[in-house]
Amino acid sequence: TSTATRPRHTEGGNGTEALPREERPWEQPGTEAGQEIVGPAGIPLVWVPAGSFMMGSTDGNPDEQPVHEVELSGFWIGKTEVTLAQWWPVMHEYPPAGLWSWDVRGPMVCVSWYDCIEFCQKVGLGLPTEAQWEYAARGSSSRVFPWGSESDYKRLCWTRNRATNGRALPAGSIPMGASWCGVLDMAGSVGEWCADLYQKDYYTHSPRRDPVGPTSGSSRVVRGGSWNYWIDRCRCAAREGCTPDHRCNYRGLRVARSIGRRDPLESLSVMQAGQAEEHRDQKPEEDAVPDGRPWQRPGAEAGEEIEGPAGIALVWVPGGSFLMGSTDEELADFLTNRVYQWYSPKGDERPAHEIEISGFWIGKTEVTVAQYSSVHPHVPHVGWQAGSDHPVVGLAWHDCVRFCESVGLELPTEAQWEYAARGPESRCYPWGDEWDGDRLCDYGNRGPGLRTFPAGSFPSGASWCGARDMAGNVLEWCADRYAPHYYESSPRRDPTGPETGEAHVLRGGSWDLLAGQPAQCRCAERSGEGPDEAGSHWGFRVVSNVGEGPQGGVPRR
Repeated sequence: TSTATRPRHTEGGNGTEALPREERPWEQPGTEAGQEIVGPAGIPLVWVPAGSFMMGSTDGNPDEQPVHEVELSGFWIGKTEVTLAQWWPVMHEYPPAGLWSWDVRGPMVCVSWYDCIEFCQKVGLGLPTEAQWEYAARGSSSRVFPWGSESDYKRLCWTRNRATNGRALPAGSIPMGASWCGVLDMAGSVGEWCADLYQKDYYTHSPRRDPVGPTSGSSRVVRGGSWNYWIDRCRCAAREGCTPDHRCNYRGLRVARSIGRRDPLESLSVMQAGQAEEHRDQKPEEDAVPDGRPWQRPGAEAGEEIEGPAGIALVWVPGGSFLMGSTDEELADFLTNRVYQWYSPKGDERPAHEIEISGFWIGKTEVTVAQYSSVHPHVPHVGWQAGSDHPVVGLAWHDCVRFCESVGLELPTEAQWEYAARGPESRCYPWGDEWDGDRLCDYGNRGPGLRTFPAGSFPSGASWCGARDMAGNVLEWCADRYAPHYYESSPRRDPTGPETGEAHVLRGGSWDLLAGQPAQCRCAERSGEGPDEAGSHWGFRVVSNVGEGPQGGVPRR
């Protein structure tokens, strides 16, 4: 990523300051809720009259409590998020990967909080406070969703049920999902940066009148869910925080303009300008590797272990080559001499082919409940509660990518996964070529019940580089799309999977397979599922690519 540029405090920078006041209607109060005008950069604005509402939720997450009454002055807010077509004439550039939103009608994405502040200052508007955002979404009746209190997927701006391309819909595509004052796309579409700093317990001491957030903190508020979130996280009261320099393809912005009181952007402008200038003067993180981030440097030897982000243990996998997949002879031998002869291979492991892999760090185990919740406190409920040291489950591929982006890591490619599991010798299982049920991290092989083991419970089943639980426990999402015949055309060096396809790769077997089932816990076994699907036997582990890694820091979508 590149750093944001310095906000410019110039008079007449957007050409609107020289207009007569009557030609700047966004600087005057509206007459009724939902009144619509055209604001700077052609952005439609709707009027939100002054009022009060109950902010937060008794049924939501801890950071949404306590529910408390808030009184707000009137303000204008963007009818939709800012689009690419509105962003370009003002900024004259897209941030890196900004064209994830492929349609100029779509919301601008891959923007940091700093980028949004610069845009707002250039057009003479601001970001909404999270109180303004929530009031515009739910109104004085404190609706659960912008349209009412019942979930309704037809009203949700959410591509999980509308498209397969993993991107936001064009702005304003779902008018039936409008809020009480006519604001669109406030549930789904993209997460929206707010002006406020984020604190989990801010509601315990928030002022009643026009709150603008805490005065200290390292994260900024994001509201509204996104195209890759489940509907519960698209509720009007749902909150999250993210570091202000973070960019991703499911986060953008909408603008606001306060009337009758000092705009929150102005009240914070000194602090914001200082932060942005400091941010601008820093080198991009990828240009320097501080001592505090050893996962961005090569390791010294196979199995070297370090602590990575979120307390995740990482082990070093040095560059090398191996035979990926299975030969016809290996599959015939397996079917003839091993246990379950009824197993019929799918053919997606052939042809066996040599792969060269650059060095990388990989999670020693799958990401645990404790590690996941330290970054994203909303752990999916799957019908039973695993301990904090168990692998987190119930996550769709998009959820795993979101976690990785938050901590600066990635999902492994399936070539990386298989190499970490079987090594240069191309073992059949992580521990060797012979089946040994005592080395398998598979709950069905160990005792009663349908649940995982704590991560790392079977050190005797470790792979050549010290990675554990790569056979059994949970299936693990990989970055790649899945195609049954990909091996016929796979590149030799650092493959990243096919360019197209609706499914993503899962590797490693799981606890819900038959007890002691050798076939589906082999290192070469492949399967694929849709990226929106989630199961109680699917989890993930992370990697950090070093130097010329296969993905270059951008998860494959």
